[in-house]
Amino acid sequence: MDDLARRRTLQGRRVAVTGHRGFIGAHLVRDLRSAGALVSAIEGDVTTTSTWHTKFEVLFHLAAVMGERFSEKPGFGFSVNVGGTIQALEACRTNGADMVFPSTCGVYDPRLSGAVSEEADARPATSYGQSKLAAEVICQSYADHFNVRCRVLRLFNVY
Repeated sequence: MDDLARRRTLQGRRVAVTGHRGFIGAHLVRDLRSAGALVSAIEGDVTTTSTWHTKFEVLFHLAAVMGERFSEKPGFGFSVNVGGTIQALEACRTNGADMVFPSTCGVYDPRLSGAVSEEADARPATSYGQSKLAAEVICQSYADHFNVRCRVLRLFNVY
């Protein structure tokens, strides 16, 4: 989609973003606003229902725990990455909204080399990768059974 088409698609739409303080989220919010979207940055604990009072048409769910923080507190990491995604999907279901869920290349077997096909088997080598894969499966379930349109993006290099 070219820039003009993207701007027309987002112009005036209510868009919410979790994880807006991170590298990707901060740039995404800036770009969404410049495209004319009415952006709400979701504040608070994404695992609790009280956080999800904002009305929106599209949600970019970037909130996640990763790296050393995940390793140090895996229960917290799974709670945010899986439980937070469930709450996000519930908010989408309630709002009749679509969700964009950035996942990770960490769902693939790290021994794969070269270009990796989207059809490659998911075999995460880390708990973080497993949490993101679990969230992907739940996204698919909400799409299949609860009419929540969800796009999963497996990000490799965001720089």
